[in-house]
This record gives sequence, structure tokens and C-alpha cells, in this order.
Amino acid sequence: MKIVEVIPKLISGGAEKFVIDLSNELYRQGHDVTLVSLYDTDQSCILESALSENVKKIFLHKHLGFDWKCMWTLFQFIRKERPDVVHVHVGAIRYVMPALVWMRKTSFFATIHNEPAYEAFSKVGLYIRKILFAFRRMTPVVISDLFVDTFVKLYHRTPVMIYNGAVEYDKEVSDEMRQYRENVDFLFVHVGRVQKAKNQLALVKTFSRLIEEGRKVKLLIIGRVEESDLFSQLSKYFNDNILYLGEKTDVRSYMQISDALCMTSTVEGMPISVIEGMSVGCVPLVTPAGGCVDMIDQEVDGLLSPDFGEESYYQLLQQYMGYDQEKRNRMSQSAMIKFQDRYSMKICAENYLSAFELSRHKS
Repeated sequence: MKIVEVIPKLISGGAEKFVIDLSNELYRQGHDVTLVSLYDTDQSCILESALSENVKKIFLHKHLGFDWKCMWTLFQFIRKERPDVVHVHVGAIRYVMPALVWMRKTSFFATIHNEPAYEAFSKVGLYIRKILFAFRRMTPVVISDLFVDTFVKLYHRTPVMIYNGAVEYDKEVSDEMRQYRENVDFLFVHVGRVQKAKNQLALVKTFSRLIEEGRKVKLLIIGRVEESDLFSQLSKYFNDNILYLGEKTDVRSYMQISDALCMTSTVEGMPISVIEGMSVGCVPLVTPAGGCVDMIDQEVDGLLSPDFGEESYYQLLQQYMGYDQEKRNRMSQSAMIKFQDRYSMKICAENYLSAFELSRHKS
């Protein structure tokens, strides 16, 4: 098949990482794949290098705000290429509207990477999506069982459900990484952009409390800064045991050496960071945000806090650290097994290809 993946911008984030990995896997499985980014990338983008050289990439030079020229350029590109499938993500959905009208032999898919109402961003965005999904020219995909009912109530249409995926990881632990485990009983890692929805202030406060109580723990925080005011608040808690490491190209090298992955988000889709953590046996300790509720089998392959409060997350960390080594090892192994059975990118891509083929057959 000839497949075009469309995303607003190649920045460091779960949806963006997913699109790159999916594009690479679709090519690996024998398809012609082009990745279209509406915005140009800048030199700070660390994801672009992960895209296979065999996947074509196109940048449409979009400017801030709604860009009619960008919409027209995308339409012209799709009309020229005549792909079998156009697969759009997050805010790129509205930019394929002209192509939806004119390219009748092309199948259109839109993956909703977050809670359906949250990802619409605004009343205007919600209205546009209701129009697009009502006319059934675009097939919606949600990434969690939890979002199916929410989507139906919001858009009065049943979506396709396909779990997110991540590529396998087989790198050896380097000596440089091992330094982080020195003089600590438990090493934790957090991966996520510094923004309010990630609730990182609650995370660092919880770890400060543990450290003040004499627990030998260390927290590694990885991710780019999106909200500078929030980062200023977080930085007050940074020390030798709460380390901000910035943006990294290979986050799983840090997950691989950590006992557990910490996530305190109030809003999530199906976090790629949790999937990547599972792939290397880094046990997820998460709040009940979005699709996280579907991902965790309590005390089997991770722990899910009952709410978003600091006290609840503090108790969750105490619960995990209270397990013996054998119990923690079993949880780690169970997480890796779940990744292989449910969240590998190979399985994810095959599920998308099945949906694409079905749509082409119906067309």
C-alpha cells in the first residue's frame, strides 16, 4: 500500500514518537510510506534522526495559527501522490478536509491520541471533528478500550480500537548508566514533557518527602521543558537524588537501569513511555489517567494509584518499595511479557494494516 502519515510537527512527544516508529514498521512490512509534517522542524528536534531513511519525509512550512496555504499544499500533495491511505494525527485532522471531499478512492484514518474531548482542544475543534466523523469519510481510531464509550457518546460513532505500540529494545546496559544506581536502594525514572498535565510538581514533592524520611531513593526526570514557570518551581526540588537530565534520544537506556517508571499525569492517552518502560521491565507506577487504567494489572505488572493526590502516590511508592525482590522481579517479567503480547510495534502496525485493508475493500 501507499501510505501517508500526517502530523503537525516532529517534536519530542508520545504521539510523535509513535508516528515515527509506526512509519518505520509499515515500511519494514513492505509498504510505501511518506511522513508529512505540517511545521518545519528546528535544530532542537531529536526525533527526526530516528526516522528510517527509506521513509520519505515532507515539510509543509506551516505558520502559527490556522494556515489555509498549508491546507492547500497538503491537498495538492495528496492529489499528486494518490495514496491508498492517509493517516492523520492530533491537530493535523482539519488540514485534510479538502482531500476528504475530492480524493474518493483514498481511505482516511485519524488516530485520537488522548481522551477524545481533551484532544479536540476547543469548541471549534470539536465541531470540526463532529463534521468529519459524521460523514464517515474518515475512520477514527482510539488507543484504549476506555475511550471507545467516550468517543461514541461524543461523536455518535463507533471507532476502531488499536493499542499503541513501541519497537523492541535490545541494547546492553552501559557502565555510564550504572553510575545512577550507586548508593541507592531504589532508582526511579520519569519521562515526560514539563507541563501541567504531567503533574510533576506532585512527583518531586513526593520524592522530597521520601528523601527527608531517610529513604535511599533517586529520581531521574527526562523530558523537554514546555512550561518555563513550572520548571522554575520544579528546579527548587532538584538535588543529588532528584535529577533533571533534560531531553534524551534514548530514554530506554535509563528505564533499563531503573526499578520503576513514575507517572503522575492528570491527563493521558496511552503513554508511549509506559509501553517503552514495560518493554525493558521497568515497572510502571502510574495515576489513573486516561488509558493507563487499561494498561495495568494491579500488583501483577504495575501499580495504579486510586486517585491523583500526593498522599495516594506516596503510599503507592511505599507499597512498591515494601515488596521483596522476588515480587518486584515477577512484576518486571510480567510487564515485559505484556509488552510482547500486546504492545509491540509489530502487532500495532499489523492491526493498522488490517484496518487499512478493510477500509480499502469497503471503498
